[in-house]
Amino acid sequence: MKGEAQMAEPMRDPAEIVTGFLRSLEARDVAAAKARTAPGFTMQFPGAVSFTDFAELFAWSRQRYTGVRKSFERIDVVHKNGIDTVHISGMLSGTWLDGTTFGDIRYLDRFDIKDGRIVRQTVWNDMGEARLARGTAHGAATKLVDSTTSARAGTGAATGE
Repeated sequence: MKGEAQMAEPMRDPAEIVTGFLRSLEARDVAAAKARTAPGFTMQFPGAVSFTDFAELFAWSRQRYTGVRKSFERIDVVHKNGIDTVHISGMLSGTWLDGTTFGDIRYLDRFDIKDGRIVRQTVWNDMGEARLARGTAHGAATKLVDSTTSARAGTGAATGE
């Protein structure tokens, strides 16, 4: 309709939707990332950390590293009941806050796509383990406590990103 913003036609190749989305996030190109997401889009990270807003995601990541990049080693797509599920895996590389680099950190992301737009991203990676190993390698006494009920009850559970 005249005067109303129209969304661009959704992309049809689920793998291209996902890889374009991830590269857009790496470049901090919010408009390009949002163009690939559906209303109500959510991101779930290890440690029960969830976001619906890219500004919140970027603020959270700035407390951990200055940059991160994902290699795309494997992409699997499944079509079922009108949903495209994409699993993409590879290695993370980037720069810690102190300027040292990291690499070869495993990740696996799952994306659910409906009508050509991402509705959910679920992230699994070994970033927390890498941060823990890095802290202990530098002689730091590192203690991680997650926000789950069992950890608050004193079980000593630890989480990562």
